[in-house]
Amino acid sequence: MTGSEWLAQLVRKGNKVAGLQSGKVAEGGEAPGEGRERGKIYILAFALVVVMLGFGLVIPIFPFYIEAMGASGRELGLLVATSALLEFIFAPLWGGVSDRIGRKPVLMIGLFGYGLSALLFGLATQLWMLFAAWALSGLLSSATLAASMAYVGDTTSEEDRGRAMSLVALPVPTTAGIPNSRATIAA
Repeated sequence: MTGSEWLAQLVRKGNKVAGLQSGKVAEGGEAPGEGRERGKIYILAFALVVVMLGFGLVIPIFPFYIEAMGASGRELGLLVATSALLEFIFAPLWGGVSDRIGRKPVLMIGLFGYGLSALLFGLATQLWMLFAAWALSGLLSSATLAASMAYVGDTTSEEDRGRAMSLVALPVPTTAGIPNSRATIAA
């Protein structure tokens, strides 16, 4: 294979990954399918906003919730760390699962599972129930984040990937802190 044949094959593969079959740009200035992909990325960003707002809304009430169950600050620290640790451990595993079975099923498992864990957290009457619900939340919210990032990597061109990744990742630090900052101001 000559250098030019290799380069042409590489361009065709890049176009296929980016969703461009012919590599031609449509009259409107967008490549075919680009508008749909942008809409899907906005939906992913919204899903992550929902998940991160769930974390941000619950964290300010943790001390009161823990105190009402007769626990101390140590249990509060362990509860918060449980979710973060499980997200750290399971995000790469969920990424591998999404490579095998697809992004959408993993996203759905993550979103519906996170909703279920939030419901269980709200219904918890004992400390072990809080830990179980919060652990489930960390385990399943990591599926949403990992699959979202993988989807963006799969569907965007190299030129647009950074912008799309930042759009999807933006809700993570910003929305989780909004409710916390309101609680701090109110105190």
